[in-house]
Amino acid sequence: MRTWSKQIRAVLAVLGAILLLPLGAMALTMDPCGTVPAGSTCYDLTTGTTVTINGADYSSEMFSHPTGTGVFDPFLRLGKGNAYPVEEGYNTDGRAPTGPKLDQDQYWDPNYTHALQLSSLVAINGFYVFELDIDQRANTHNQIRSYLSLDELQLFQEDSGDLRPFSTLTNKVYDLDTGGDNYLVLDYLLRSSGQGTSDMFLYIPVNLFDMADGDYVYLYSRFGENWGNNDGPEEWRALMGSPVPEPTTLILFSMGLLSLAAIGRRARRCNN
Repeated sequence: MRTWSKQIRAVLAVLGAILLLPLGAMALTMDPCGTVPAGSTCYDLTTGTTVTINGADYSSEMFSHPTGTGVFDPFLRLGKGNAYPVEEGYNTDGRAPTGPKLDQDQYWDPNYTHALQLSSLVAINGFYVFELDIDQRANTHNQIRSYLSLDELQLFQEDSGDLRPFSTLTNKVYDLDTGGDNYLVLDYLLRSSGQGTSDMFLYIPVNLFDMADGDYVYLYSRFGENWGNNDGPEEWRALMGSPVPEPTTLILFSMGLLSLAAIGRRARRCNN
């Protein structure tokens, strides 16, 4: 009787595993842009691709940047922990003397959140280059938990680096949502290298800026409205330094930018 009982349990275990397989497959293959709010446009960057939105290129592909051009330095870190699915913030040197030092979710430590000078940025082939490092809980049995949406992104150019609160930023040079609500979906597991690696590159055209408008760049971003934060923090870095590229790495990086341009042209032809 005991032998039969063991055999029955074994059969039930196998049947249970078979029945659960479709559910696991659905979780792993769920479309990141499957349910898009009315009036919104979703861009899927979870598979390693590049899209152009309002003249800026967003890429989850891996492009090597020239080692001779400088380094990616952090200027904005934001997040309040896994209990807060939506997080937002902008970089600034401004801190309140009493009470909350900052008006949004960015880290107050100036090592992580501080002013960014336009004159310190490196321009490569007509673009300023930013990189984003996200941090999500990665559950290999349920990949959708590693998704995070970038729902808003704005850049401002101002003549002072310590502006706060956010409402004091007035000279907007770029907005992800110009022309309609847009958002992107990123996957923390795409790189599988943990925190400290680039999950997305952002290429902003140099011609959006004019030094006469000030030497300070503010980047505001908001995450988690469509795919919520479950860990954090998120960190933005900018390519900074003296533009003295090494020939080989510059060629590789330029090829990446050329492919971005080709993708943009194809997208525009499709839209037309």
